[in-house]
Formats: sequence, C-alpha cells, structure tokens
Amino acid sequence: MKIENNKWNILKAVGIYLVIAAHCDGVIIGLFPLFSFLMPLFFFMSGYFFRDMDFLQFLRKKVMRLLLPLYVWHWVYLAFAMFLGNYGFNLTDGKLSFVKLFVVPLVGYGGMVFCEAGWFLGTLFVAFLLYFAINRVFTDDKVKTVVCILLPCVGLYMAFHGYCNYLFH
Repeated sequence: MKIENNKWNILKAVGIYLVIAAHCDGVIIGLFPLFSFLMPLFFFMSGYFFRDMDFLQFLRKKVMRLLLPLYVWHWVYLAFAMFLGNYGFNLTDGKLSFVKLFVVPLVGYGGMVFCEAGWFLGTLFVAFLLYFAINRVFTDDKVKTVVCILLPCVGLYMAFHGYCNYLFH
C-alpha cells in the first residue's frame, strides 16, 4: 500500500499555485521573480524520490511518465497546426524534419508556441538520465554533489557562449 505524505502534497499544491501566479507576472512582495525558484523546486521534488533500479526498468518508467506524454502532445499539436496552416493560420513553419519531430520536444523550442509549455518534461528526462549515470559512476555522495553542481555550471557556460545554437539553424 502506498503511503501519501501530505507535506509533499501541500508543497506541490503551493508550487502549482505559484507557477500560475508567476505566469501572471507575479512576484513575492516585490522581492524576486517567482520563476527564480519554481522549476528548481519541482526538479528537487522529483529527484528527492529517486530510487536506484535496473537501467531498463528506470528507462521504461521515465519514458512512460515523461516522454510519452510530451511526444503525444507535441505530435498532436504539430498535426493540428499543420492542418490549420492550410487555412491561413501560422502556428508552425509547416515543414517536417527529424529535428522538429524528435529533438524539438526534448529541448522545448522550435517556434511552436503551444508546445513550448512542455519544455520541462524533456529537461527532467535528461536530468534523470544524467543523475542515473552519476549515481552509477560515483559512489561517494560528496563527489556526486560536486558533479551535480558543476554540470549545470557547464551547461550555463555553454548556453551563454552559443554552443547550443546549432540545433535550430
């Protein structure tokens, strides 16, 4: 029997409420933007319950819970957008490619406005894969912590210095 922890449910509910407030240009008493901590909060909550398991079992679970909904929504939206494109609505450029079908959902970009809201599912999937690898490669928790702090720093460096732009040109 699964035991629910109401404290986590309350934290999730507060987080969801704050996401809605943030999308309405909300700030907390004018101190700082809500987006500065919301997605890290949800990523932390997802990672907090990480359990080590067989890689194929882990992969299957994450694909079913994260990638399947992401790709289904993306492909339904893409089909709908292309259909509406025949009637003068410009929701996508109308061109299909491997990148648009398979890469864009993972990186959450591609000029398809209503698909970009799912950016965190692909990002969370990649983060889980990275942590699974880190957890398998390193046994010392301090080393895992250092690696988990350094990886986002490397990612930020790459993003700010243009190393990720090649996907969309």
